Amino acid sequence: MASALYGELAQAAVDLLNELGQIVLLTRSAAGSGYDPDQGVVEDGGEQVWSANGVEFEYAQREVDGSLIQSGDRRVLIAPNLGTMPQSGDVVTLGAYRLEVVESRPLQPAGVVVLHEVQARGT
Repeated sequence: MASALYGELAQAAVDLLNELGQIVLLTRSAAGSGYDPDQGVVEDGGEQVWSANGVEFEYAQREVDGSLIQSGDRRVLIAPNLGTMPQSGDVVTLGAYRLEVVESRPLQPAGVVVLHEVQARGT
């Protein structure tokens, strides 16, 4: 029963972010196959890209400690229908901004992802 409620909350988050947010791209570099001695090159694994709607905010000044959260870091809230869990090192793109994921904290009561909260830093 609780998971049904959280599923409804996740859908409400999707609806709100579709209405009020913007497209957020999450890009992850795929692992390459390493050095190819026959070709003399390092094989690149390419990239994986997911998209969902989201919004970004500045951190409040009282939250910026200069260590864990630095000046210029952004809080990005991403809809739960992203298709993956953001990871440190991923890149989020919002319009002209490209930000590297520092930390990702999914809001997931009872194992149901309702929202992805991402701390991101300029690249």
